[in-house]
Amino acid sequence: MFLSTFTYVLASTLALLSHTQALPTSSPSPRYFPQGTISSPANGTIILPGQSFDFYYNQRGDYCLSSYNFSVWLLTSPPGSSMIGDDSTMTGHYFGRFSYSSITNENPANPAPAQLTMPDFSKSSGGFGIGASGSSVPMYLAVLEEWDECAPTLGQHFSLAVNTLIYNGTSTTTPSS
Repeated sequence: MFLSTFTYVLASTLALLSHTQALPTSSPSPRYFPQGTISSPANGTIILPGQSFDFYYNQRGDYCLSSYNFSVWLLTSPPGSSMIGDDSTMTGHYFGRFSYSSITNENPANPAPAQLTMPDFSKSSGGFGIGASGSSVPMYLAVLEEWDECAPTLGQHFSLAVNTLIYNGTSTTTPSS
């Protein structure tokens, strides 16, 4: 009696398994969302002066990993060594310092907006500042995040995420220099 019940269950299980489709194994789904990345706007997005655009930064956060704040900049040159040195300058716009709600920061005083507005660089900044016009100019939306983890460090960790945008463009093709 036991053998026939066992045989029946085994045969039924094998029959069910033969009718199921194999699951793909080549690309497992990610366990966590991509941390420390700009989701919106995407690379290559064309944004006109004065236009509002969706903004979302995937802050870091996990067990033993805390995100604090992140600063958002729009730069006219790619960030890097061009910012270092006595005569080094770059231009752009500072959107602000923000944070999202998290386990370590449940009520942020500076929540990130869902949208940012592209500045109009043709207008004066005030004082002696004079604006300049540009068309199809590559710009760099940069987010500098402050975060920490359980391992002891001298100060907080900083990470930089950058997406390239096209300022005042009509296509994603950038002009040749």
